[in-house]
Amino acid sequence: MLKIMNVLFFYLVLITRNCFAISTVGDANIDNVCGIENLENCSHFDIENSNIITNELKRSLESYVPCSDDDDNNCKCYSEVIKNDLKPYQKGITQQMLNNTAKYGTRYKILNHQLFRDKECMFPARCSGIEHFLLNLLPELPDMDMVVNTRDWPQVVTGFRE
Repeated sequence: MLKIMNVLFFYLVLITRNCFAISTVGDANIDNVCGIENLENCSHFDIENSNIITNELKRSLESYVPCSDDDDNNCKCYSEVIKNDLKPYQKGITQQMLNNTAKYGTRYKILNHQLFRDKECMFPARCSGIEHFLLNLLPELPDMDMVVNTRDWPQVVTGFRE
């Protein structure tokens, strides 16, 4: 799977490079654009950068070794990463920690098999999706209080403390 992603990334870089070249040319005449099909319009710098990126991506693809087999259902490859990520919470998550992080996401509570959510949700469609799955699991879930990051980027640094 990762190899496929690397190949897609390789082509994305090539496409982006050509789009950038097109978008930076002031002349509307497409014949004057630096691109793979039209290298005579490229500066030495453009060609050198393209070769560096292409060679680096090829080298990356050739040296890629998968972390585990496709049939690694236990995700053994990532178990150490997961353990390290969870180390700050070995002693549990306190109410104070939860309160401090609530402003960085959407807070959900399950109480007596009922689901509650903060009124504010930055992306309502995401909250609806989360609620869809939680509601299906509700009969089996214990009472809990949690904060879910519904944003596009990490909100809390690793090992966040009070």
